[in-house]
Amino acid sequence: MITPARLILAGLLLAAILAGGTYIYLTRKALHTAQARVATAEQQASLNQQTGEITERVIRSEVTIRTQAERSANVVQQAPGSDAPLDPAFAASVRGELERMRHSPAGDDQHSPDVAGAVR
Repeated sequence: MITPARLILAGLLLAAILAGGTYIYLTRKALHTAQARVATAEQQASLNQQTGEITERVIRSEVTIRTQAERSANVVQQAPGSDAPLDPAFAASVRGELERMRHSPAGDDQHSPDVAGAVR
């Protein structure tokens, strides 16, 4: 026969099993959440490092391009005859081509025949 003391003991045992199971479940859930956060942090750190390296390369490239452009501009400005005026027809065709290129879709590098012939 089931006595009240055994019934209370069985209830306490059942409550302890449920509490232990809940504790294990919540601990595992917290562990998985922490592992996911660590993985995310590691990926973010790697991404930050790669982004920094790419940014440094772009900055170095930009500095190199600007330096070379400045040197080239100086060479052209100091070349003999650099102070002579351009042929007005050629200057107008170059201005027109530059204006067309400013308003053309990206990647459109086809020159109009008058400037292409004059540049070559």
